[in-house]
Amino acid sequence: MCEWDGKTKTCRETCQYRFNTVVACNAALDCQWDVLNSRCVDVCEKITNASACVADSLCVWDGFANPRVCRKRCEISYTSQPTCNNDPACLWDTEKAICRKDCDFIANPSECTASPMCVWKPAVGSTPSGCVRRCPQRTDQPVTCDADSECMWDNALGRCKDTCASIGTQGACNADSMCVWDHATSDCRKQCAFVKDSTTCGRDYRCEWNPSGKTPQVCETSCEYSYGAESACDADHKCMWDPKSLTCKTECSRIAASAACVAESLCRWSVANVCAVPDPEKTVCGSRANSTTCAALGCCFEQSAVYPSCFASLPLCQRSCKTRHFSRRL
Repeated sequence: MCEWDGKTKTCRETCQYRFNTVVACNAALDCQWDVLNSRCVDVCEKITNASACVADSLCVWDGFANPRVCRKRCEISYTSQPTCNNDPACLWDTEKAICRKDCDFIANPSECTASPMCVWKPAVGSTPSGCVRRCPQRTDQPVTCDADSECMWDNALGRCKDTCASIGTQGACNADSMCVWDHATSDCRKQCAFVKDSTTCGRDYRCEWNPSGKTPQVCETSCEYSYGAESACDADHKCMWDPKSLTCKTECSRIAASAACVAESLCRWSVANVCAVPDPEKTVCGSRANSTTCAALGCCFEQSAVYPSCFASLPLCQRSCKTRHFSRRL
């Protein structure tokens, strides 16, 4: 019931017996109100033992402080984002609208994993292991988010989130609108449509970077991994069905390189220079080129005030006669 006050050199009642109201308790510098048990208790800073500190539901042991101290939990200390973020040891959880302990101040893997804002990173080379923020807590800027290899920007949600690769189960993967489960490798991958650069797109065997070179430049799921049935494959003008391998392939007209065209058994390379490109699909060829310089570049020229006057020709790859009319002979 009593305790020694080192400042006044007197014996007095503990907080629990001195105050029985929230206002009076919180007004005392050495006391704090325990909402869970509806009583006044000593402030966390008065606890000098780590075990006793952790055992108190109001407190958390700060192992990064020098000297180490017991302090009130961020969840209890602050109820608004500005006040929460003003404390270096705390961070506002934008998803749950609550103040939590900042990941940088968590040294225990179990505590780190238990926090929805944090993830434990194992040691890699000279980089030590540690608790770091998950992507939603790292930035709220699309460019910064996408520049982080562990993050991706979700336009629909308007926030940064962890990449598909961080999702370990098929159910959670398919529940994310930007991800798809790869049964071949048993991992979660970003859908090709959300890949924003040709290099990353080319690294994924399921994807292809706008194979015909038309605009706009986008990453697409290849025909092979888009369709498994002939009817669905042939219904997509970008694809064609291979009756021998029973697989869906990229339509010949979308193959821009002669080598790739020749390598495809369903296609043949035409030497004709076809310039009949629909206006919206014209890809600029050369800067401020006139008909003479345009022709020298091996491109097509057609005067236009809206679309590129000098533009690249269509791919010269087309289906061979026998494969163009194969289905009609069946």
